[in-house]
Amino acid sequence: MPRHDPPTRPSDSPTASPLDRRDFMVRAAGLGLGLAAGVAGSTRAAEPKVESRNLIPGNVYRRLGRTNMAVSALAIGGVVLNKERMPVFEAAIDRGLNFVMAHGGKCAQALAPWLSQATNRNRIFLGYAGQPKAIDGALSTLKTDCIDLVMAPIHSPKDAADQAVADAFAKAKKAGKARYLCLVFHSNVPAVWKAGLEAGWYDVLLPTYNWASRKTLQPLIAQTRAKDIGLIAMKTLKGIQKNQEPIGTWKRFLADGIDVIIKGMTRKAELDRYLALARQDDTTPPASASTEGPLGECALCGTCTPCPQGVSIQDVMRTWQYYACQLGWRETARAHFAAIPAPARPTSCADCGRCEALCPQHVPIRRLLREAQQTLV
Repeated sequence: MPRHDPPTRPSDSPTASPLDRRDFMVRAAGLGLGLAAGVAGSTRAAEPKVESRNLIPGNVYRRLGRTNMAVSALAIGGVVLNKERMPVFEAAIDRGLNFVMAHGGKCAQALAPWLSQATNRNRIFLGYAGQPKAIDGALSTLKTDCIDLVMAPIHSPKDAADQAVADAFAKAKKAGKARYLCLVFHSNVPAVWKAGLEAGWYDVLLPTYNWASRKTLQPLIAQTRAKDIGLIAMKTLKGIQKNQEPIGTWKRFLADGIDVIIKGMTRKAELDRYLALARQDDTTPPASASTEGPLGECALCGTCTPCPQGVSIQDVMRTWQYYACQLGWRETARAHFAAIPAPARPTSCADCGRCEALCPQHVPIRRLLREAQQTLV
């Protein structure tokens, strides 16, 4: 396994160019949003240099909070990455994207041969969706020796504040196996976000953030910025039309204070479409701010939980409404649905209607639960 030594300064990386904080802000300002949202509220006496990789002139790179990693405005989601889609991934890297959120299974199997080459490994910041306690297995699967950002999926406030998570990460970091810790959450979003901020040991937060959830979550962004914690957003296109261009929406979210948008891509046409976000010369204006989320779209806020019958409403809604219906990722949706424990699937629904009575978005939850059960089994 090739040794990967993560650089602590931009000049230490064979693929990085010396880039101090001021120069970085100048280059990032080409987006029209600059870096201000990423550093607002910071009170550090010293201004450390950002760490850069795979810089391509004309691209936008944004400082990811206190990690000081200069990450491309568009990051690569690995949930749909496999061997057949590696050409899309490689094209994205060749065009200057420099962060990937790796997953286990087919994604890790596809990435491992690429990552085993030291010249490739030093081109990207590597994230991995998994718990800190499982770091050794992740490193073995990916054929590397250090993960830049351990991205722990945690969906309850209690678990987000669990000291065991911090202790496991501290152990991995001390051993040189991991550098920074990210909290990933797409259920009970406001509550988990608050718990992550209060815990104090997360360097980055990765919530679901879209038009449906934006109004509720905006106040939390200011608190996150004040702690200099990085923000990556996922499921950002939930609720918008398939033929609607995403760049304006994403620029609005960056203007809100999000640092990076992460998106899975299955075809080069998608990469071509989405890459405008990471280009300084793109002139798409930020979409107009919406005062209300689109009715009928689940915001994953958790208001409907807990279900009296134990149905995992948010997991089913995310899997069906977003992966299956909006994105058309039926294979991915079926895999996620199969991972939901049988007692928590829609078959346990007693049709009491409590969830719909509580839902601020007026989502027809019971109908959608039935559709998911009928289609994804």
